[in-house]
Amino acid sequence: MNAYKNKIAVVISFFLILLTVSGFSQTVHFNSDDQKQNIIKVADKYAREGDWKNAILQYYEFLYRYPEDRLATRVAFKIAKLYENTGEIKLARKYLTETIEKSRDTEYFLESRLRFGIFLYEQELYEENLQFCSSQTEVEFRVLNIYNKIALDEHDDINLLISNVLSAKCSASEIIGKALGDDHGSNKKAIKFGSILLSGIVPGSGRVLLGEYFDGTATFLGFYGFWKIARITSSAMTPFYFAANSAMLLYYIGNIYSTVKASRNYQTIQTEASILKILNSNTLEDLFGINQIF
Repeated sequence: MNAYKNKIAVVISFFLILLTVSGFSQTVHFNSDDQKQNIIKVADKYAREGDWKNAILQYYEFLYRYPEDRLATRVAFKIAKLYENTGEIKLARKYLTETIEKSRDTEYFLESRLRFGIFLYEQELYEENLQFCSSQTEVEFRVLNIYNKIALDEHDDINLLISNVLSAKCSASEIIGKALGDDHGSNKKAIKFGSILLSGIVPGSGRVLLGEYFDGTATFLGFYGFWKIARITSSAMTPFYFAANSAMLLYYIGNIYSTVKASRNYQTIQTEASILKILNSNTLEDLFGINQIF
């Protein structure tokens, strides 16, 4: 009987040990996750308060303890941003480029490349950023290249880039489409055709409407000068009369052509101004729908 009771006691003790070990391992796991979050929360608090040195130290502690954790990439983003804020541009760049390599085949690969492109744009490295973004396939990099080209004053294929972006599906497409729709629409067409009509009535006036005051005034004075010569020489029908009339006709045709060209430039300038205005109320991170760093 005693032997039977002893066996029962051993079995019960065994199960109690298993339950204890199981509960202990769960507790350790919870505390580990809790500690990770605490380190990040403390570091984020330092960062928001402008204590960047202590924030960086806390983020380093996280990477030292949990180098393979899924949050390690986001922590690297934070360190890079802090180095950028402190003027340590080389270190910021180092962390961002390393993050691109480490995040390959992970959910952070697109975000790491976008953050590198944003970094280059904010550092005004537009030429380098243009080349980097052109080597990427996602539509978000077309958006970055629109901003790069505006900064570089390169307008040749801006409208094509904008059309490609608007035809794609991403958060940036929606924001840009809304901005262009709010600022343009029928008003843009009215200005375009109105300027051409005005130049047809009074040469040069359409270009003045488009903001080209000097060129518009010069066009008007040139046309008026040839008209005046034609009027003076009209009674004698001298070669000057025919030359003045021919010059006046060519000048008029040139006036219409230059107004059409100016109207296209005007549309491009207004479109670019609307796109730049987006950054008055949004960050590039907002535009791409990626989380704020802190």
